[in-house]
Amino acid sequence: MCVFIVPDSAEVCRSLEALGYQRLLGAAGDPQGYFQDPDGLLIEIVGDTLLAYLNDYYGQSQRAMAQAHDAA
Repeated sequence: MCVFIVPDSAEVCRSLEALGYQRLLGAAGDPQGYFQDPDGLLIEIVGDTLLAYLNDYYGQSQRAMAQAHDAA
C-alpha cells in the first residue's frame, strides 16, 4: 500500500479516476480516497488539510490523556 499526502488531493483523485483507477473507498469526486491500480496496488490519497486536522486531533488526544494521567 502506498499513501500519498498531497496539497491538491481533489485534483489527484480526479486524475486517478480519469486514468481508470478503481476507487475502493470514498464517493466519486471526494478529495480523499483509496484506489487500486491495474496491478492491484492499493493507493491512499490524503489531502494536507486532512492531515493537519488529524495531527491536531491526535495532539489534543495526547494532551487530554496526559492531563487525566496527571490528575489520577
